[in-house]
This record gives sequence, structure tokens and C-alpha cells, in this order.
Amino acid sequence: MMNLSNEVIDTEEQLIARMTTPSPAVINAVSALDGPVLILGAGGKMGPTLAELLVKAGAEVYGVARFSEPGLAEYLSKVGVKVITIDLMSEEGFAALPDVPNVLVLVGFKFGSASNPATTWAVNAALPGRLVERYRDARIVYLSSGNVYPFSSVGSGGSTERDSVGPVGEYAQSRLGGERIAEYTAAKQGTSLLIVRLFYATELRYGIIRDIVDKVSNGAPIDLSTGYVNQIWQGDANSYLARSFPLCGNPANIINVVGPEILSVRDIAKKVGELLNVAPRFVGSECDTALLGNANSLVHELGFNETSVEQMIQW
Repeated sequence: MMNLSNEVIDTEEQLIARMTTPSPAVINAVSALDGPVLILGAGGKMGPTLAELLVKAGAEVYGVARFSEPGLAEYLSKVGVKVITIDLMSEEGFAALPDVPNVLVLVGFKFGSASNPATTWAVNAALPGRLVERYRDARIVYLSSGNVYPFSSVGSGGSTERDSVGPVGEYAQSRLGGERIAEYTAAKQGTSLLIVRLFYATELRYGIIRDIVDKVSNGAPIDLSTGYVNQIWQGDANSYLARSFPLCGNPANIINVVGPEILSVRDIAKKVGELLNVAPRFVGSECDTALLGNANSLVHELGFNETSVEQMIQW
């Protein structure tokens, strides 16, 4: 492991500070915006740290969500986000949305989707079209999922934006449905749209690397049937989203937000084991295919991510 930061992240406050400190590239991108930013779904996994990052970079930010997590709305208000607590699935909530020129759509329904397919489709497929229609004159960055792709071979380099899609299951299918309806609506009314297909983002509270660390430290077996993954630090994913408005277009553009490397789960576990002085346990064996994304377009447009996999493991 080379060129690693000696920074230690011991607390959640330090973690959030690390993910919400804007780089010069983010500050420059925010300074070029033509007005406030609206984050729809500001109460989810990415929304709070993305909102705080944008505020620290100098943006005026509106954060919209139901804010069911206790204290989150108050925290975001304290750091400078203009919080709007509404339910986007209600007509009253929809009517309360402010007019802004830059919109980040982070709304999605994943956890619980298998047991509630109707809500999955309503949130992931129907709502994006309504939001694009509402913000017809704005630039819209719509966060979708890498799950819209089929599995690809490890040697292929991962799915590119030009490859065929092949979603498996209600969640992935609903995500593709949302893309198609958003794209259709944007084309019909001339709205500038970017569809972001996000693959596995990770930080210290959750994500694949965190899961592997937990299993190695607890002596639990690691299943190698999913033997290869991409990983991107969530702070880097936030940075890409903050800088993505210039990529909006009509017809809509599509870009993968994904770590540039195809990683071996076995190798990650071994690195964790070396740091903990624990031998990882494995079950099963690797397949030749996995859900993998190609980052070439992302790197071409916005440059390489700042945080290495080795750094994530060390943190």
C-alpha cells in the first residue's frame, strides 16, 4: 500500500467532515452554477453528505425529503441547507416544490422493494417522469443504478454506457423504467438531463468493504460466489455528482459513476486480514461474471477519483 494518508477517522463526525470537504474542482463547479441546487431525496444515504458538500462549496441548497431519521433535518438546517420536509408521493408535497435551475434527483426505493413491488415501481419508475415534467426548464441529474446492466465477464472491463441493458428483478427493472420515462419526458419538452448509473459506493458505515472487514474481524466466512466488484468512496461519488451538471443534455446523456478498478473480493479480504493479522475464511468459488461497470467515460469527463481502494481499507 503506497501513498496512503496517515489520517485516522475515529468518529462519525470526522467521517462526515472528510466526505463533505470540497475539493478545488467542486468549488469551481459550484461557482459556475446559475442558481440554487435542489436535492430531491436529501434524506437518503447520499443526500445528507452531498447537500453539506455543496453548501461548503458555496452553493445555495434546498433539501427535500420526508426526513424520517430523527435529527437529520435539524442537522442539515444547522449546516446551511434549506430543508423542505414533504412527501413527494403526495399532491400537497409535490405542489410545495420550489423553482430552481439545478436539480439532483436522488429519490429511490430499494430496501424493502422485494416485499413491496408496487411502491418500488411508483417511486422508481413513475415519479422520475413527473419530476422531469415539473422541472422542464432546469438541468436535471437523475441518479439511477448500475443494476440496469446484466452481469459481464471479469475480463471485459465492465459494462459501458453503450452496452445493452438487462435488469434482473423488480428493483433493477423499475430503475430502468424510471430512466426510460425520464428520458422520454425530457425529450418531449426539451429538458436537459443526465442519467447517472451509480454502482457500489462505500464508506466506513456501510458498503462491501465494510462488510468484508466485519466478516474477517469476526471470523465469519466470506462467500466468493460474488467474487468481483467495483468500489467507489462515497465522498468521491458525491464530488462527481456535484460536478455533473455540465454533462446534462438533450437528448439525455448517460454516465456510469463507478470505481475504475475491477476488484477481487478474495484480494480485499486478504488485505484486510494482513492489517488485522487474521486469516480470512472463504466459502464457494468465484464465477467468471459479475455486475461490473466501466468508468472510462467518467474518467474522460471528470477525471480519476481521489480515494484509492487501499485507502478505504486502511480507514
